[in-house]
Amino acid sequence: MSPRVIPNEVFAAAAEHCQTVFAFGDAVVCTAAMLWTVLVWAAARTASLSRAVHRLYPGTHDQTFWNLLRVHLPRQVPALERRLNRLLRLPALLPRLAGRAVTLAVDYHAIPYYGAPKKSARQLRRGKPDRGTTKFHTYATVCVVVAGWRYTLALTWVRAKETPTDVLERLWAEVAASGIVCKTALLDRYFFTVPVMAWLQDHNLPFIIPVVMRGRKPKRGRKAKGMRACRNWKAGSYPYTHRAGKDAVDIRLVVTYKSYRRHRTKTRHTKKLFFATWKVRLSPVDVRETYRTRFGIEASYRQLNHSRARTSSRDPLYRLLLVGLSLFLRNVWQWLVGTARPSKTHGRKANRPVAASTPPRYQDILDDFSEYLFQQSQHPNPPSHAS
Repeated sequence: MSPRVIPNEVFAAAAEHCQTVFAFGDAVVCTAAMLWTVLVWAAARTASLSRAVHRLYPGTHDQTFWNLLRVHLPRQVPALERRLNRLLRLPALLPRLAGRAVTLAVDYHAIPYYGAPKKSARQLRRGKPDRGTTKFHTYATVCVVVAGWRYTLALTWVRAKETPTDVLERLWAEVAASGIVCKTALLDRYFFTVPVMAWLQDHNLPFIIPVVMRGRKPKRGRKAKGMRACRNWKAGSYPYTHRAGKDAVDIRLVVTYKSYRRHRTKTRHTKKLFFATWKVRLSPVDVRETYRTRFGIEASYRQLNHSRARTSSRDPLYRLLLVGLSLFLRNVWQWLVGTARPSKTHGRKANRPVAASTPPRYQDILDDFSEYLFQQSQHPNPPSHAS
């Protein structure tokens, strides 16, 4: 691992900010520092809280840590989400992004679930079969896509039968609290609906969304209707009114192409792409390339699973805490990597984030971080918080 980012800095920043946001108190046997050490070690090792306790503090029962966590953990989802979103907004990073117009990506992340819900069936969302189940705990995130960064800005839990506009309302309330201005919103195909695009226009948010060809295909010899009638259009940008029942929204339909090579035949092919845009003054090729940056949010989800503690608990609050803590650790890593060598700005302003030339691997940091926490647990001296 590169020596520029050390576990001491990661732990100092994580422990100090976590304690500031959640303000956990101490118990007789278990202190707040011990609890955060256990939670972070479990996340870094993708282990359970019980395994972390037995590894770090073999003389202490894991129920002691559970009791302290349940005392201080908010019992309502909105309260926990507000704290987790405060946790994601690192004080050292926000001054660099606040007031800037940046590109934001929005997407859903579904974690497979194999048990019964704790209280209501609305706690789980149904979806296509994946890894042996059709039930998922689903979360929506907003991710900053700028200068090679994939910084998670807001998180919310998505319940069953919840409309996308309700999810966007909660996410954008957190974006507004951070002071970051949205230059362009990049959304998934799931958000290609009239209510979502109307909501984005009402909030003056430029957007790029892939078009979904819904409806029945036309019979042979008959003209296509609706969005399918646009399949023969040439590359360019066209005004279009998208209708769904009695509702309608005016957008610009961008038609472009992508070229790819088939793996087996080694022959090159082209595919026509359609994007719904609004207040985006880019060429069709630039629209396609800009939307490609949205796939960086998938990298954040992959790394989320690399640093998410495992549990068999049915409690959605505890599961939400583990997801938020995983995203927070990744944000800390992004912050440390971005500030590893700030002197090489290459003409950029000093207050803008600059990605390191050779950033360390996230998994290497997690491995060394967990080893550092293990050494700290063997020596009860309190860690330094000078980040």
